[in-house]
Amino acid sequence: MSDYKIAICDDTEAYRNYIKDLVTRWAHSSNQQIDIHLFSSAEEFLFEYEEDKGYQILLLDIVAILSKETFYFNSPTTCWRI
Repeated sequence: MSDYKIAICDDTEAYRNYIKDLVTRWAHSSNQQIDIHLFSSAEEFLFEYEEDKGYQILLLDIVAILSKETFYFNSPTTCWRI
């Protein structure tokens, strides 16, 4: 049984794999048992999340948007649905 069930959601496969590698190294160095699930879109994650809300850690891709008047984070609709 794992200590943490972790979802990594990013549309770029290289970033998903990089984050998975970092999390895996952290888990090994701190003796944590982890169960990592990779998702390429918010929709893919939300479909899975409807069936299984057992995730303890969500690592979500967040896009920062800069306009003339404002700087804000445009997080995926995932955050609002959870």
